[in-house]
Amino acid sequence: MKLFIDRIYDALKNKEAWLRKLLDMNDWWVRASCIPFIMTELGWDDHDEIEYYMDIFVWEPENRFGKTGTPPCPNCKSSKQVVRKGKDAASPCRRVCGLKRDYYIMGFRYKCNQCSELVNNKNKSEQASDNNLANNQTEISAFFQQAPPPTTNNNNNTDDDDDDDDDEEENNDNIQSQNCDYHDEPAEEQASASLTVTGSFKAWNDGSLQLNPFSGHFPAMLTAKAGVDNDLVDMMVSLFDSGMKSEQFANMLKELHTSHKTKLEILREGKIQQGTLKKKGELFSTFNDPSKYNGRLHGGSFFSFVYKRYSAKCKAFLGKEMKKRGAKGIKF
Repeated sequence: MKLFIDRIYDALKNKEAWLRKLLDMNDWWVRASCIPFIMTELGWDDHDEIEYYMDIFVWEPENRFGKTGTPPCPNCKSSKQVVRKGKDAASPCRRVCGLKRDYYIMGFRYKCNQCSELVNNKNKSEQASDNNLANNQTEISAFFQQAPPPTTNNNNNTDDDDDDDDDEEENNDNIQSQNCDYHDEPAEEQASASLTVTGSFKAWNDGSLQLNPFSGHFPAMLTAKAGVDNDLVDMMVSLFDSGMKSEQFANMLKELHTSHKTKLEILREGKIQQGTLKKKGELFSTFNDPSKYNGRLHGGSFFSFVYKRYSAKCKAFLGKEMKKRGAKGIKF
């Protein structure tokens, strides 16, 4: 699947006509059912079975909707100085949890020239101040080296040195715990942190999506490292409000995902009987084989976090909606 994603990205980057036609016909989805046609266009004969591939949603609003769809910068809230920067090698796609099968969202990284210039000037000024401080420290250390070191008692200093080492270890532990990348960290916090350093942002940055007039076409609600399909979020909210627990919801999705895999295995057996499958002697992949089917399941805590985050986004709107409701009388 990773190699397939890279090839689709290259075709998208090169603006190949067949891919644009396919995206326009499928509402900018690369469906797994179109794999035979795509493989023919790519000239790729040696590939895995169709059942191992997932759908890919391409989020490229500036080409789909025109200039008005250019992702706005989440910092200056303007798209006038935004240009495409390229591919994020660490995560070119974001995996999203669906009802029966996961899918990927593919997008590019963008850069705001105005904000990037401000960040570069700030970094240069900070670097210059650091260089001046380093020069001053060198002069101070050279001055104190002229004097002989004071005589100290080794027995008294042993305890002090041990205390200093303990303090350094505690400080290092605190720093490491602060730098941990938690799974439930909001996506906009990571985006804003990266923006303050580089002036760039991803196509699915939450702050940019809120400013984009075409964000209604975006199919998922993203977290820091994953995402949930919008239709699945609506189902989750309805079931949670009806009394279903997050663990029960996770178990329900587990049943749907595993049953979908079983149906694909049955369809594969039909291909073997028809003689249309080349790899007849090879068994179907296990659910969590990362090189083939690559199934993935989330626990109840993940969906509980998504529900709370969704509720926090709707809190202001729901509060105003409550005030609009009429009443026959007011009881004090």
